[in-house]
Amino acid sequence: MTPNTAIASRSAKPDYGVDAPSVMRNLFLIGGLALLLGIFGPHSVTLRGVTIGIAISFRWIAGFL
Repeated sequence: MTPNTAIASRSAKPDYGVDAPSVMRNLFLIGGLALLLGIFGPHSVTLRGVTIGIAISFRWIAGFL
């Protein structure tokens, strides 16, 4: 290695790209699905007399993802 190539390799801008693009894609897909369920899915579910609001839960999940 010549001195000129060593200097050029040190001054090159490092690439800090996304390490796992498939994970990012999956998070966006799950977030989109959660948003669709939050908008178009059932707003609440009643189990043994207890009503649970699930639409807002899916919207929160979509917002975080």
